[in-house]
Amino acid sequence: MAARSTARRGTCANCGHPVAQAFCPTCGQRTDTQRIDGHYLWHELQHGLFHVDRGILFTLRELFTRPGHSIREFLDGKRVRHFKPLAFVVITAGVYSFLSTWFTPSMLAGLPGGGRMPPQALAMLDFFNKHYALLELASLPLVAAASWVYFRKAGRTYAEHLVANSFLAGQRYVVSVLQFPLLALFGIKGALLAAPFLMLSYAGLYTWGFMQLFQGKAGRFIFLRAVMAAGTGYVLVVIVGMAIAILWVTRAGGSML
Repeated sequence: MAARSTARRGTCANCGHPVAQAFCPTCGQRTDTQRIDGHYLWHELQHGLFHVDRGILFTLRELFTRPGHSIREFLDGKRVRHFKPLAFVVITAGVYSFLSTWFTPSMLAGLPGGGRMPPQALAMLDFFNKHYALLELASLPLVAAASWVYFRKAGRTYAEHLVANSFLAGQRYVVSVLQFPLLALFGIKGALLAAPFLMLSYAGLYTWGFMQLFQGKAGRFIFLRAVMAAGTGYVLVVIVGMAIAILWVTRAGGSML
């Protein structure tokens, strides 16, 4: 049996505006809305999952093969196949944070001399590791401001730098997830083994992304500008992260001094 439409003939079910087209000219909703049933739910589930899959997988592939070119195309209007940048960075940060809550306790337990560290120092390390993704999100506006300053003559707005840095932050979260298998297999030794690789990867991917993004528009010193933007961004993340971690620990358990 065909699903019954929820709209009265010639009327938008969402806003009540008279309609004669496939989409309401007032609110944009389709005019052939159907009553919710099993078929509707199955269709929405399939559409939602496949749409998210395609968007995320396409965005990830682009960010790890041609990051700057892909971001420039997004900024210039080619956006249909991309996952939305702010949603992308929030989702990847969420995945990283979820995994970090599982692996951080075992990592801290394996720290050399961890049992002799002051409780406040351990608490701050625990907070920083568990909430690194959220701390970087909090730093994102400052990181975007830094890249905008270094590339201010390239013609991109601060909002566009915020979008570019959102994509690149999501890229870093994906790389960061790679440390967790090493942590599971080798404990703290795995984390120490992964640390130099992660640092070099962060700097290299960020520099590569901005060199491509501003190719031909940032003068002869594009590499130096990209490296400085990457370094400044990392320092800002650490400063903001440490400030928030210290504030949280001192409020929760006393002075750090």
